[in-house]
Amino acid sequence: MPSADSTGGNGSVGLLIVTGGGSGIGAAVARQAAQEGWAVLNLSRSGMRVPLSAEERARIESVQVDLVCDWRQNALAFTQTTLMRHTRLARRIALVHNAAFSFNDTAHAPRIAEMSALIELSTLIPARLNEIVIPRMQRGSSILFVGSTLSHRGVAGSLGYVTAKHALLGLARATAKDLYGTGIHSLSICPGPTETPMLSGLYGEERHRMFGPLMSEGRLATPEEIARVVLFAIESPQMHGALIDAAFGEHL
Repeated sequence: MPSADSTGGNGSVGLLIVTGGGSGIGAAVARQAAQEGWAVLNLSRSGMRVPLSAEERARIESVQVDLVCDWRQNALAFTQTTLMRHTRLARRIALVHNAAFSFNDTAHAPRIAEMSALIELSTLIPARLNEIVIPRMQRGSSILFVGSTLSHRGVAGSLGYVTAKHALLGLARATAKDLYGTGIHSLSICPGPTETPMLSGLYGEERHRMFGPLMSEGRLATPEEIARVVLFAIESPQMHGALIDAAFGEHL
């Protein structure tokens, strides 16, 4: 696929980079950004796994990369080269750290290997991507961290996921401090239970019974609803350093 124009020409408003954009919230962010005129670079283990319109296909480029494996094999040079090529002429960049996976474990039986990989995906890899991209960012650019309401609360049976999401929030807060006064804003979006393949894979049809009653609307959020919050945050430098719960009041 030809690279989408990220220079701001041909109607592009800038370059949006999203990790884990193959499905779920990441795919919804990529599609809505494309519809709003962004050139989009999706870094994920798969390409886009959802149907795209002709306009979306023209604006979204997917690079298949396993960020955790490449990190462990010290092979992120490939990703760095791709990012440098795409960001070389970008007038404005939005970097959305969204990649995640989930599993169930407890303090009595932690899944250490999966926990280690998820913490890397939630902290070390975003920090490295920031290091690569921030020097290319101009004023008006942004870094968004997609966490969870479990970034600031705990639940039983999700030890590794809760720990990693707390670590992601710490990275987001420290990043916002370091970017203070640069014209680059950064904040955290914390969705509640959302209708994604990840949640469906964990809980199946039980997810509606388990989480629906916790939500003020009586249902799970959709990826598209969360994506609208992300795109709004990209355009909102006044929210620098904020934590936004997008959870239908589930955290109350």
